[in-house]
Amino acid sequence: MSDNNKQRGQVVATIVSGGKFVMEMECFPTTLPRNKKGQIPLVLQSDYQTLEAERDQLQREGTDLTDFLIRSGYQRCNISACNCGSWHQTGGLRQRFEEIKDALGEAGHPLSNSNGNIALNALEELVQERDALQATLAANNATAPAQPQEPIEFNGIAEAIAGGDGFWRSCSGCHELNEGHDTGSYSTVFKCALGNGCSECGGIGAVWDTTDYGEMAEAMLAADNATTPAQPQISNDTVYAVSKALREAWQLGQAYWKQAASHSWTQQDKAPATRDKFDALIKETRALLQEGGK
Repeated sequence: MSDNNKQRGQVVATIVSGGKFVMEMECFPTTLPRNKKGQIPLVLQSDYQTLEAERDQLQREGTDLTDFLIRSGYQRCNISACNCGSWHQTGGLRQRFEEIKDALGEAGHPLSNSNGNIALNALEELVQERDALQATLAANNATAPAQPQEPIEFNGIAEAIAGGDGFWRSCSGCHELNEGHDTGSYSTVFKCALGNGCSECGGIGAVWDTTDYGEMAEAMLAADNATTPAQPQISNDTVYAVSKALREAWQLGQAYWKQAASHSWTQQDKAPATRDKFDALIKETRALLQEGGK
């Protein structure tokens, strides 16, 4: 909003809020005096029509001015503590300018004494900073060493690895490990550490491996299962007897240590017999397991 429009808006807000326009409307007569015959004098009729036209004109101007205030970013005061009945500017150019100030501050160029608190000066500084960074970037790109082109022999390696039919691994003939760590350089092309080169790998330090190690592991597991003798089946009676023996062994152990640690000689004399019962239980359980629970 220009200064003239802003000034006009402030004047309009003052007129509307000051009550002058409202006073004109309130002072306009709603009834006209009549003579003794009950007739309205022609003079008063003419004045009334003139005033009525002026009232309508003022109402239209008031509506236009209210619309102008709203479009210019003003709104009627709705602050209870203020209650001034006037209009306050909450948007428009002022709001946009505050947003520009905040953006310049976030970019490292806030309005200050160094730029005269002028947004245009701060913006020029920001543009100069951008131009300097672009020039530095261009100079660095110009002096950067050219990236070496990939040898033609490497064409298709990445596609072959992505296909999943195999992978490149370090050559076992010329690559060594030091406590589990690779000693050769890692190749971003072969995706593995390279050896020094030998006849096994043709001098490149890596070999193409198409082994399906998952299938190999399944085959080895199947072979182990085929050669492993079948384990004897344990009957439910044997499982029950062993469980009973374990509970009884626990009870004998509790009783033995209670008797052996007792201050009573009578209880201490019972400890050897309890130990004998425990040893007998072991022999019975072992014999049961050897017979297969029969």
